[in-house]
Order: sequence, then C-alpha cells, then structure tokens
Amino acid sequence: GDLNGALFTCFPGLSCSRPLPEGTGTANYQALSVNGTGNGSTDWKLDTLSPDINAGLVGSFNGLDWSDTDVTLNASVNDATSGVSYFESSLDNATWTPQTSPLTLNFSDGTRTLYLHAVDRAGNIESVQYEIKVDTQAPQLTETITGTSGSNPWYISDVLVAIAQSDPFPSSGIQYFAYSKDGGSTWINYTAPFTLSEGVYDLQMHLVDNADNQDLKSQEIKVDTTVP
Repeated sequence: GDLNGALFTCFPGLSCSRPLPEGTGTANYQALSVNGTGNGSTDWKLDTLSPDINAGLVGSFNGLDWSDTDVTLNASVNDATSGVSYFESSLDNATWTPQTSPLTLNFSDGTRTLYLHAVDRAGNIESVQYEIKVDTQAPQLTETITGTSGSNPWYISDVLVAIAQSDPFPSSGIQYFAYSKDGGSTWINYTAPFTLSEGVYDLQMHLVDNADNQDLKSQEIKVDTTVP
C-alpha cells in the first residue's frame, strides 16, 4: 500500500505494521491471496509534539536578575501540526486568563511569577514560567550629624555621624551600604554610628539596592577641638 503516496510492502503474514508520519494523511492498503484481493483506506491525524512557546523578557536586568526599569514580556505560541487550541497566562498558577498570540504584557515594580500554558488540538501541553523582579525606585540615605557648631563652618567638638537607609516598597533589598571619610578612596561598610575627631573630612555615603538603583551623598565636615 502507500502512506500519503509513499509505497510500502510487508512480508507475507497475517499482520503489517508501519509507523505513521506526523500530520494528516490517508493510508491505502491491499492484501493479495490465492482467493483474491482485499483493499481499503484509513485517514489519520497524528500529533505527538507539544506546542512551542517562544517568550522573552525586555528590561534592564543585572546579575541578580532585577530590572531597574519596567519589564515587557513578549510571547508567541505555535503548533505546526494540529494547531493551537488555547493559550493562557496566570500569576498564581491557579487563576488563568485566556490570551492570544502574539502576547505582550508589561510589569512595573514588584516580584511575581508568570506562568504560560498552551495546549494544541491533539491535547499536547506546554508550560513555561518566568520570575519577574522589578524595582525602579532609588533607595534613600539620611544622615544625622551631631556636634557643637563653631564658625565658618567648623565643629568645635567631636562629631557623631549616624546614617539611615530606606528602600521604597516594593523593595528589592539593600545590596551595598558604605561610607568613606576620604572622598571615596577608602570605603567602610556602615554598621553603626561613627565619630569624627579633629580633621577635615570629605564624607561620602553610598547606598545601592539589589536592582542597582543608588543614592550617593557627600558632605564636608571640619572638626577643630583645640583651642588657640
């Protein structure tokens, strides 16, 4: 017989088996015996392959997979054999929203997991998921300088410097929090308030969140505690 025109022959026997190719077609067959000829045909539809979901995220991602800009997801789904039956998305893997292909979704600040699900007309399933982390807001430094002010503007006592940090909700968390007393040549991780004694200081304060948003402040502090 033939499978969509591709001829086949089986050895003599009571059964004949041939694998069907993907797609649709018609199998024509006949059997010959001393008593005559029998023939027939059968149509088939075969799709063993899952749909193909192609998706990508567009944003400004760093090594920690955070983006400091809004993120766009572009996705499409295709199935070359039986065709796509339905395509849907979810943010909780429980409540699903029907989608069309191609699909564009935009995401701003926050973290979420996006699930994409496609099923073809043969019932084959493809599922993918993406973790999307966005933080577009810069963290904030707040310094408190405590000391006795003199003139010009000098402090005439030791100075206590306390630095507070905050990252607006939803926060990606703090990656780096440090200060320098020499204009940025030497940096020290900030853990507690510190004292500046006699001298002139180019105080630099640097705060970076996990999305690489940052706040950088500088202040000159002059301390002279010695009477003339």
